[in-house]
Amino acid sequence: MSKERIFELVRNEELLLFVGAGMSRYAGYPSGAELAEILHENLPSDLREHIVLTWDLSEIADNIYQVKGQNRNYLLDTIKKAI
Repeated sequence: MSKERIFELVRNEELLLFVGAGMSRYAGYPSGAELAEILHENLPSDLREHIVLTWDLSEIADNIYQVKGQNRNYLLDTIKKAI
């Protein structure tokens, strides 16, 4: 993927970068583990029962994505609110 395409996706809010806890902590944002917990806590209770809370952000994000029918709106909305 070209650098220009990556910038386009960022501008269109269609890309989410996971850059590591150090980067987010210094910027005042939640760590990956904290963000995983936020994603889990904000799920409706019926979905929360089916998704095991894991501190692995990419794993819980993928689990939520699959349960939500490959719809990423919940993930994007929740992450935007958290940061």
